[in-house]
Amino acid sequence: MTRATCNANYRTADIEVRGGTLHTAIWGPEDPHVPTILAVHGVTASHKAWPYLAEAMPGVRIIAPDLRGRGRSNALPAPYGMPSHAEDLAAVLAALAAGPVVVVGHSMGAFAAVVLANLFPERVRSLVLVDGGRSPDRHFPQP
Repeated sequence: MTRATCNANYRTADIEVRGGTLHTAIWGPEDPHVPTILAVHGVTASHKAWPYLAEAMPGVRIIAPDLRGRGRSNALPAPYGMPSHAEDLAAVLAALAAGPVVVVGHSMGAFAAVVLANLFPERVRSLVLVDGGRSPDRHFPQP
């Protein structure tokens, strides 16, 4: 048993995205109207990077998907670039969050978070970027 699965508030959801479903973990209250954080892992990680954040923030919903091509979402088809990750993250928020949320991105997840905020600003209240992130205008052209 991992730390992620031994938490009584831990549950999962499979969210429909292009090419299949994105495996997503959720910790905290079931109510989608409580404060919510979308936690986006780095390149070699999965949703299991976030149980300590959930433990440190009781009463806050933590939504942590396995990004396309990683964790239990590893069978989703390419492309795997930042715009694809941003679209997947927006689908997760549309399905699980009542309004804009705080997005915490670590490493590659920080880059995906910046693109999410750029392409879907109505879904993002604020960003917390840990060891990553850059301007989408210079590096990720607009669709």
